[in-house]
Amino acid sequence: MNPFLVFPVPPELPRMPDRLYAKLDDVMEDVKRGRNELLLGAVDADWFDRPGNFGLLGRGDTRLRAIDLAPIFFLEIDIFGQAGGPWVVATGERIGDQWIEIIIAPSGDSRLYRNLFGDPEPVTVLSAHVVSTQTSDALDEMHSLDEWTISDDDLTAHVANLKHPKIERLAVYDVGQGSANGFSEAICIPRLYFDFGGGSRSHTKTRPHAIPHFCLSAPPLMVLSHWHDDHWSSGPIVTRSLSLTWIAPFQSVTSPHLAFAASIVSAGGRLLVTSVASFSFGNALFHRATGTSRNDSGYWVQVDPPGAGEPFFFPADASYQHIGPRAPLTVQGIAATHHGGDWKNAMLPPSAGAASLCRSIFSYGLFPTGASNTYGHPTTRSTADHNKVGFVQLDTPLRTGGRSGNGTGHVHLDWAGSAIPSAPCGNSACYQNLDQA
Repeated sequence: MNPFLVFPVPPELPRMPDRLYAKLDDVMEDVKRGRNELLLGAVDADWFDRPGNFGLLGRGDTRLRAIDLAPIFFLEIDIFGQAGGPWVVATGERIGDQWIEIIIAPSGDSRLYRNLFGDPEPVTVLSAHVVSTQTSDALDEMHSLDEWTISDDDLTAHVANLKHPKIERLAVYDVGQGSANGFSEAICIPRLYFDFGGGSRSHTKTRPHAIPHFCLSAPPLMVLSHWHDDHWSSGPIVTRSLSLTWIAPFQSVTSPHLAFAASIVSAGGRLLVTSVASFSFGNALFHRATGTSRNDSGYWVQVDPPGAGEPFFFPADASYQHIGPRAPLTVQGIAATHHGGDWKNAMLPPSAGAASLCRSIFSYGLFPTGASNTYGHPTTRSTADHNKVGFVQLDTPLRTGGRSGNGTGHVHLDWAGSAIPSAPCGNSACYQNLDQA
């Protein structure tokens, strides 16, 4: 596994680079400072340009070994007060999708992460410019998911050949500033995880436990909504999960996501990257969102009731206006999009259904001090709009007073209104000891 993903943070990490090849990963809203910042995935440019690193452009084991050796980083850029740079953030939401060569120096308002779970180092961006076509092509080849891409027909056939459970219980886990959801049969053993993330980078400490105790005994199918790290970051911590089968959407990825993809394959897992518009697993129906960003072009899922009732709805980070024509109109419960972020559109969530108590669950992180995450999740707009359409709000960062005694706020959902379940294994630390419903 690439050192960037290793947990706990290893003592030896790549040196701080002078020069990076980087690509936009996300635009982050820093509510505390009242402005937006850029998150870029990056690789050491001097290392990439060194003769002999062409294994990155190959396939199979040679490429996997090269990815494990690559000096990989996340760079958070404070774009205010920066002279130069090819980025223009006119709307505060997007910049181009081009590869950029960035020169950095120690100290400053920007932050370089040498490990996904470690503390950042302050840096200054001295200059930035778009790379040559030749370099861009080589970087695109390095970061391609083509090697692990499966055709629509093969993906549908693979899922059809699995044993399809009747999903009767659902869980939204308290994982800090991130998302992880489990779908179980009546016995409360997860048969599928939809996202497997949690707090990372500056929000690592929002996790209630350094190592989450997810149940993998089924073994479950792993489905990623999209490639942002707060939706897969528990994978490198719970390393047993890497040997399972993962389904993920075909999207443009940056270096940290490439390292995670390679870690699944290196661990003996199966990575199925797909562009399929929809597929089903039991009564869980997955659909591709209709937007263009990573958030808005990933998968969302509707879990239909095994009997009477209305579905539960998990949009992941997709804005409601990008869910598409198959969006449910009324639901029994909803995991609020993007951890309670503002989807910047007038469209409301689906309405609460006819059940006596319909929940909207907000999966976000608080620090041990009680301080909120820097994104300001959940926003007042999101909580107000979910309340407006009839939902009763539950938040995952419960921390005190939880039923399990583990200081967590894991939420249990089902159609029967049954008692909050305990882990069938009897392990008091297991995340299937749920806390609230």
